[in-house]
Amino acid sequence: MPVTMDVFPFHTFVPVRFARAEGGPLRPDAPEVDDRGHAGPEPDGAVGATEGDVVKVGVVRQSLEAVPSSKLCVVSMHPETVAVQAPPHGILPPAPEGVFQLRAGRGGEGIESRRAWVEVRAGASLGPVIARLAVHVFRPLSLRLALHPVRVKGVGGEGASAADLKLVLGFVRAIWRPCGISVLAGATRPDEAVFARAGTVQDGPWSAAQGLRNTEIDRLLGTGRVPEAVNVYFVRRLGSGAGLAGFTRRAAEAFKLCNPGIVVAETDAGGKDRDPYAIANDIAHEVGHFLGLEHPDRRSAPREREDAWSRRRLMHPCQPLLGREPWPRKDAAERPFAERPQSDDAGYGPGMRGALLALRSVPGLSTEDECLRARRALVQPGGVY
Repeated sequence: MPVTMDVFPFHTFVPVRFARAEGGPLRPDAPEVDDRGHAGPEPDGAVGATEGDVVKVGVVRQSLEAVPSSKLCVVSMHPETVAVQAPPHGILPPAPEGVFQLRAGRGGEGIESRRAWVEVRAGASLGPVIARLAVHVFRPLSLRLALHPVRVKGVGGEGASAADLKLVLGFVRAIWRPCGISVLAGATRPDEAVFARAGTVQDGPWSAAQGLRNTEIDRLLGTGRVPEAVNVYFVRRLGSGAGLAGFTRRAAEAFKLCNPGIVVAETDAGGKDRDPYAIANDIAHEVGHFLGLEHPDRRSAPREREDAWSRRRLMHPCQPLLGREPWPRKDAAERPFAERPQSDDAGYGPGMRGALLALRSVPGLSTEDECLRARRALVQPGGVY
């Protein structure tokens, strides 16, 4: 399998790389691959799985693109933890891109994962190793959501939630599944509220003295609350035009709200119905805050990180993502954005924020190891609700 290339003064040779098996909205059987950088103990990437799950991972022939007929074989070094289920005998098809399937065995103890190595070898199962994927298998921990479709009566009649909650919940579950976090939700709890405008919840005004106390959003967060759950309220629109308003326990105290919770708008500022996956991604992002996660490098708009890695992460602060054009641009408060994106697509569709939850620690970056940190928050005394 000879490969010829010019090297001056140096070259990082990547025969193959690991990638998501499918693009677009995240699927529970095709998790994100944390392939950021080529440093540390897992230089070729890592993927997470809940014990007992079957997941797919993509393989892209990078430096081997010119020799797609070269034989590659996928081998698990710890088959009791992770078994290669497909393709037969682990032999990848002779194509620029391929997919292999893994079955996760027993997870680690407590919040920790059990790590197994899956190797891509040249020629045969005993051939030289050209890439190694770290697979983290977790035992499931439960996170409870309470879903409230809300009918808001007011001037103009009434406006009722119309979101497909089953579809949205499925996407939220898919995003958190690679961390071994099972998102549970009981029966939906339809609620009614009477506010100034039909279908609309005002998420202001805010004042230093009163915070958001006694506002419409405060009253909504006090409606039909389910204890020991993250309460998520679905409304047609928020007064500010935002996609959602999320308040962890700490944020609720800071804003003088009666309860923590998440309020999701089903329409955008122009009144158009939002994509179900965008709604689910927003909910999963806010769940991340409930679990103690922060924006990449703790930077928020308009000074958020706009590199490709950060835009793939669930905890990126912007949804929809900032576009490359027009540039320069300012936010609603006339503050200039600090960084220009390099592209409009992070792998989930134009403008759609990614769903990567960091499994690794990349040198020089903070807010890493998100899966482990989120799992730790779930089992801490006092909980996250």
